[in-house]
Amino acid sequence: MNNRFLFRGKRADNGEWVEGYYVCLNKNCHLIYTGYAETDCGYYYPEYHKVIPETIGQCTGMTDKNGKMIFEGDIIKHDGEYGKIVYYDRRMMFIIVFESSWADCNHVADYEIEAIGNIHDNPELLDWR
Repeated sequence: MNNRFLFRGKRADNGEWVEGYYVCLNKNCHLIYTGYAETDCGYYYPEYHKVIPETIGQCTGMTDKNGKMIFEGDIIKHDGEYGKIVYYDRRMMFIIVFESSWADCNHVADYEIEAIGNIHDNPELLDWR
């Protein structure tokens, strides 16, 4: 998958994370398509999961120092400081929000940051939120 269009979200039925292509139907049905599944007859159909809208985050196109893809909503560690990845609409880019500052994701080298959790599963990592 081209990671520019990759999204992640928590499944509504079991809370597991899934990655794929995001689709919103009628503003109230949020789906992530994860690929195609084959039927017994040899036909393929889209495989998708309903996801919790608040957990949906887009891939930034960056990886951390361990090669892990970084998504909107991830909590990262950079120079001993914790920050969260957010999309900044006014500048149309992903930024890292720290307790007292922010940084453009494009100016932080991949080898300098580490994804250590996300705001949905590990909110305690950002006690300043």
